[in-house]
Amino acid sequence: MENINRNIVVVGAISVGITWVDGALLFKPGSKPSSAWYGICHWSQAIWAFAPIDWQRATMITTIQVSEMVKYCDRSRCCVCFDCPLNNFQKEDYLELFKDVKGFTLGLPLDFGSKPLWFNDPELKYRGKWKEFILRVSGGALVHKDRMQEK
Repeated sequence: MENINRNIVVVGAISVGITWVDGALLFKPGSKPSSAWYGICHWSQAIWAFAPIDWQRATMITTIQVSEMVKYCDRSRCCVCFDCPLNNFQKEDYLELFKDVKGFTLGLPLDFGSKPLWFNDPELKYRGKWKEFILRVSGGALVHKDRMQEK
C-alpha cells in the first residue's frame, strides 16, 4: 500500500504562546523545584510541561496549536494540566517528549497522570499565579539572573 501524505487542517486552530519560567525565579535556589523549567500554556494559564533546567531544548517549544471549537490541542497527549478541557494525557507520550532526558523521566512519581501535580492543583496557591508570569503575546523564557551569567 502506498503511503499518502495528507495535510490535516484543524478548524479554528490558533497558535497559543508558551512562557517558560526558570524555577529559581520562584523557589529558593538549590531546592528541587528551582531546578526545573515550568512551561505555561497561554490558553489554560497553567503548566502544560516541566523539564530539568539544564535541558534548554524545552524552551524551543514556543507555541501550541489549539482549537476550542473542535476540542483540539496538539500537545493534549503530553499536557500535565489534567483538568484542562482539551487534555487527553497519555503518560507514554509525555515520556516520549522527554526521551533524551533519562534521569528526569525516571524521577517521575508512579501515579504520574492520575492526580493533579502540585503546581496545577486548584487547591494550592500556585495554580492561580501562573497567569501573572505569561509573556504576552508569543511567550518566551523568564530566566534567573544567575543562570544568565552561566551562558
